[in-house]
Amino acid sequence: MSKSFSNPRGDLLATTNETSSYISRLLNPENHRQRQFRSSALCIPIKPDLNKAPIHNGNPCYDWIFSSASNVHIAIDHVVFKTYTPFKTYVLAVADHRQIPVKGIGSVDIDLRRKKGSRKCHTITLENVLHAPSWMCNVFSDIYFERGNGEFEHTWGKEGVQFMKRKKEGELRTWGFTEGFCGLERLVLARNLKGRSPMLDDPDREVFSINVKWSQGQQERWEVFIEEQERRRMDQNRMLVKRDVNVGQTSQSSMASKA
Repeated sequence: MSKSFSNPRGDLLATTNETSSYISRLLNPENHRQRQFRSSALCIPIKPDLNKAPIHNGNPCYDWIFSSASNVHIAIDHVVFKTYTPFKTYVLAVADHRQIPVKGIGSVDIDLRRKKGSRKCHTITLENVLHAPSWMCNVFSDIYFERGNGEFEHTWGKEGVQFMKRKKEGELRTWGFTEGFCGLERLVLARNLKGRSPMLDDPDREVFSINVKWSQGQQERWEVFIEEQERRRMDQNRMLVKRDVNVGQTSQSSMASKA
C-alpha cells in the first residue's frame, strides 16, 4: 500500500442521503445580498432544491479550494485532466455522510502564481485526482505535502496559506499561495481565468467547510484495478513479442526452403 493511500481514518461507510454538505444562512433576512461567510469544522445539511438547473454546466470551474480536512484531490471538469482512466467510485462528504459519485481518476496540472505581487509562476502536477462532476468545487488536499519526505511545506498566515519547497541547502522557496473565497482558501492561479463558479451560483449559500474522504476500501479497489490493467498490458506485450518472433521464424523458414 503506497503512503498516499494509507489513511486509517478514511475507511468510512457512506450512506445514500441526498442532502447537501453546505448550507445557506442570511446575515440579514431582509437583505438577500448581505450574508456572512466563515469557516468552521461542521456543517448542517439541507435538502437540495431539485427545481434548480444543474450548476455544473458551461465553462470549466477554476476554483481550487485548499482543504486540510480532505484526504483526496477532486476535479469537477473532465477537460482539466492531463491523464484520465474511467473508474466508478465515490467520496464521502463527512458533514452529512453523503456519497459523491466519481466517474474517473487521473492527473491534473495547475499553474500557480508563486507569491503575491509577483509574475513568476509554478506548475504542479496532482496525481490520483478524482473526477466528481456533481461536487461544488475543485479540491486541493494537503496530502500533496506528504510527498518528498518533508521537501514540501505550507504555512497559514493572515493573508492565507503559503506553499513552499525546501531546497537542498535548506532554504524554503515559495511556489504558491491562496486567497480568501467564500470563507475558505482558494489557490491563486498564474492566469486570471474566467469560468463558472458553482460555489457562487446560489448567492445565499454559506460554505462552512470542505471535508471529503475517499475510503481505504475504495482506494484499494483502485489499486487492484491499476494492477490488473498493468498485468493485462504486460501480457499483451508478451503476446506481441511472441507473435513477432513466430513471424520472423516463419519468414526465415520460407526463405531457407526457397534457397
